[in-house]
Amino acid sequence: MPTAPRNLPRFLPTLTEVVDVVPPHPARDNGVEGLKPSRQPDADALVDLVMARLDGPLQARLREAVSRLAVEHFRRLEPLLRDEVDAIVRQAVDEAIARESARV
Repeated sequence: MPTAPRNLPRFLPTLTEVVDVVPPHPARDNGVEGLKPSRQPDADALVDLVMARLDGPLQARLREAVSRLAVEHFRRLEPLLRDEVDAIVRQAVDEAIARESARV
């Protein structure tokens, strides 16, 4: 039975550039005599480059995700908070009534 599609984020990252991260074999050249093989960035440099390019969009998405989760968490806590405040107010009112009754 097919499942209904889940709600996907409005913007999904898209791979727009293919990057070969496998370093060339040192004994091979690029097929053209007299030219050295092109230098490939190492994995750390590649990660740094990708992170630098994605920093702005990731920050915005992270803020949006945290805000959404905070609101959802508060909505779940709201009934519990209301019950707790209700209990505290009832206890305070009962104590105030008891003190006033003791004065009379």
